[in-house]
Order: sequence, then structure tokens, then C-alpha cells
Amino acid sequence: MDVLEPAFVKNFSCAGGGCPDHCCHTWEVFVDKKSFKSLKKIGDIVVKQLANSNLKLTRISETNYATIKMDEKSMCPFLDSENLCQIHKRCGHQALPHTCQDYPRVFNWFGEQIESSLSLSCPSAAKEILFNPAAMMFDAKKYNPSQLNHGNIGGLIHQQLPDWLSIIREFCFAVILDEKLDLSTKLFMIGLFLKQSEEHLDNIPRLQQLIVSMAEMAQDGTIAKLFATLPVEPLLKWKLFASQDAQLSFNRPIIKEREETEGLSLSDFRFNQCRMQLFSLLKENESTLAVSLRESKDSQIEILKHNVKFFESILSKAQKNTLNQYFDENPQIMLNYLIYYFYHYQFMIREDKSPFQFFKILVVDLMMLKSYLSGIAIKQGKLTDEWLLQLFQSYARQRQHQSSFIAGLEAQLNNAHINNPGAIFGVLK
Repeated sequence: MDVLEPAFVKNFSCAGGGCPDHCCHTWEVFVDKKSFKSLKKIGDIVVKQLANSNLKLTRISETNYATIKMDEKSMCPFLDSENLCQIHKRCGHQALPHTCQDYPRVFNWFGEQIESSLSLSCPSAAKEILFNPAAMMFDAKKYNPSQLNHGNIGGLIHQQLPDWLSIIREFCFAVILDEKLDLSTKLFMIGLFLKQSEEHLDNIPRLQQLIVSMAEMAQDGTIAKLFATLPVEPLLKWKLFASQDAQLSFNRPIIKEREETEGLSLSDFRFNQCRMQLFSLLKENESTLAVSLRESKDSQIEILKHNVKFFESILSKAQKNTLNQYFDENPQIMLNYLIYYFYHYQFMIREDKSPFQFFKILVVDLMMLKSYLSGIAIKQGKLTDEWLLQLFQSYARQRQHQSSFIAGLEAQLNNAHINNPGAIFGVLK
């Protein structure tokens, strides 16, 4: 079977014990039946004792036959003092549960071929995806599907894949790679197309007409002019940011010093390091606002306006002073991220999202990342590769742990009474 393999998959290598946010903590690790029985009978006495003490039967399915019981620090009990897996170290890769063998590799059907990818929640994967200028170069290789993630392949086979999906995805790829448009205009063009196409998904000739029309509008400058006339949506940005940050940080204490992390998740610490750059600025604003409130009788509406204005000023200042220069010097980062997003998630069609719903989720993810990056840029005085990598990876991991993230996002959009789709485009500005 043909398997499409991007360069970021081909070049991936696990960092092992040197990983800054390894995958052997906080996850709920399923153990398949075959691995469970093998580990219980394995010849190595150390691994066998650990298996007998730390595998909890579930018998839910062949793939979820047991789980690994994490220790009091949320770490996998099979790790040694150097954060190396004792199963792998003492018995080899094939002795690992399937979940551990497979992560961070992902395989999805896309019609008659399979596409390979990696989860952005892995630091080594995120580094390859974001920083390698050739990350999105693709090769096709022949594999037996049963050998890929032990047959655990997502996506849609040929009979399930709608005709429109490959057409609109190819269009999105083409727009992302168009060097004549800036990033925000590219996203606006994609969103406009996806909104207009939703009523014509079963009409392939009409979709092709829309693509030609969009290309002409981009060529004559109409797309850029339309985007320029859209109002900025600072209130919507603030509401979306506040609601989604609350979900991502739910029940996660804000950690300021490394020595305070005893017994807490490493991922939580890394993500909070990123978000606290922004929140320290917001706290300063709260202190200033508290002084003004003692001297006036500002209403809640006025307080909200003040917060929205301050938040927007942070985004604007960081964009102008730091972010524009950084991304101009590193153009591959956002190009790679967007291509990866459309490639990896396949428009979330398996989650029953429409193309425009998928686009709105993308816009909010981008806005969240930009908000945190803005705080980092202002507090640090610059944006470095290390900070960007830590944010993108830890955000992806927090997001992956939050099954309610998308539902909460869509609920917030509905609560904001956004009947005009132009509002979500204003979040891009």
C-alpha cells in the first residue's frame, strides 16, 4: 500500500531520556491484550515485577485491555532514574505495549493511500515539523498496512472519502504556498472559500468555479481589499482567549518557580511557563485598574472595555516590535504549521466538522498561540526558537488532553452570537 511520508516523519528521532517533555507521564496509557500477557510472563524479573505491580486490568477491548498506573508524580513506573524505559532498555522495542511503540506516529487513510504524520505534542516531532524548511517534502513508500501502528489507522478509506475533500485541501495547500500573499490574507482567502463552498460540496463543477474565482480575486487584489475593510474584533478575541485558556489550565496551578513543581506534571509546568509571560502583564493591568476603581465608579462594562483594550494593545505591540521580524526571518515556521494542520487533521471530517467549522477552530488555535507568543515577546524582549518550540508543543499537549476544548470553543462562538461569519475573519487581524 502507498504511504505518503513527509520529511518530518522520515527525519524524526526520539530524544529518549533527554526529552524535555517525555511521553511517559500524565498520559492514560492503554495496554493491548497481547502485550499485557507477554509482560506478565516476560523473562526479565525486574520488568515482570513492575508489570505485576503497575498494570491495571480494564478488559474494555483488545487494544484497551489494561492501563499503566502512573506513580504519585504522574510518571510511568517503568522509567529508571535516567527517565529511560526499562521495558525497552532490558527487553527491546517489541516488548513495549503498542501505544508506547506507536507514539508519536500517526497514520490516516486518505482514500486509496495512507498518510503518515506525527503528533505535535512530542517535542522532537514539533521541532522537525516547525523548523525544518524541507519538513513538508513528501515521498511515497510501500508498506503493509497491518505493520503501521499495529493496524491502528484513522482517516477515511476510498469508499468513505467525499470527492470534495481532496479538492478543497489541495486548494488550501496552494493558497498557503502562494508567496504573493501575506499570512493573514491567505487565511482570509481560505476561510472565504470554505464558507462559500459549504453549500456546494456535492457540486464538484461549482467548487472548481469557486476556485477559479478565488484565484482571480487574489490576482487582481480583491481579496486583499476585502480583508482590509474588515473590522478588528478585539472583544471576540478577548472572550475566546479567556474561555479557551480557562479550559487549557483547568485545575492546573500557576507555577512560578521550578522548585515548586514537585509532584506536578512537567507538561503543566512548561505550558504555564509560557502562559505566565502574558498573565504577568495582565496582572499588572489588574493592579492599575484596581487603583482607578478606588477613585471612580466604573461599571462592569467599562472594566471589560479596559481589559479588552489592554489585551489588544499587548497583541499589537508584540506584533509590531517582535513577532513580525521573527516570522519574517523564519518564514517556514507558520507555513509548515499550516500545511501540517490541514494535512494532519484532514478537516476533522471524522469529528463531523464542516469545512468552515474546521476553519474557525484553526483561527482560534492561531489566536491562542499568538496571544501567548505576544506575552513571551514582551516579557523576554525577544522571541527565541526555544520559547516558540516550548509553546507550540506544550499547547498541543494541553489541547490533546482537553477533550472538551473544541466543544467549549464552539459554545463560546455561539454565545457570542456571531451570526456574521465576518466576525471570525476579524480575529485574524
